[in-house]
Amino acid sequence: MLNLTFQRGTEFQKFTQARTKPFLPFTGFSGAEILEKVKSDYFPELKEKRILFYFIKDCPLASIFQEEKDCSIYIHTVINSPRTPPEVLSFIFKHELLHLKIPARPIKGSMTSHPPEFWQKEREISPERIKAWAWLWINLRPCLELRTKLERIDVRSNWRDIWNKEKMDLSECEKISRKKISPGTKGGDARLLF
Repeated sequence: MLNLTFQRGTEFQKFTQARTKPFLPFTGFSGAEILEKVKSDYFPELKEKRILFYFIKDCPLASIFQEEKDCSIYIHTVINSPRTPPEVLSFIFKHELLHLKIPARPIKGSMTSHPPEFWQKEREISPERIKAWAWLWINLRPCLELRTKLERIDVRSNWRDIWNKEKMDLSECEKISRKKISPGTKGGDARLLF
């Protein structure tokens, strides 16, 4: 997932323009309610900040932009499906909002959006993270591309082929993830094992 906090330029303009044509939600739950719950339970310091989210098609799996008073979370519409479990969206919101709490910083001479303290905090507040990553990779792998150097997951153009297909449910994904991930898995490494 990508953090574009404070960045400007072509990508920012593309996202801002896409915001005028978001997709209607097709999830079987209210994303707005999940976002508000995540915000109040885990990010009370953001209580006064207006945070909106949009499903759009021309973006990485998820990203966040912070403007002066508002924040926008952009989620690729491949997630906007009645088959997506609410835990996946909750996890994505937690991950993106963490970028506001733990900003990018240099490590060994390179800027990283996900320093070790980011992954540590994500583990603390996201008990659903392993099964959410498992669900994402098991169900969406053919259209996801991990871009390690860019610290993001891109969604390939074949996402429409996958969007409406049956998905393995969260409990089955969790069973598979328990077999693949040892208790000592650290950081964001869980996303790499599927």
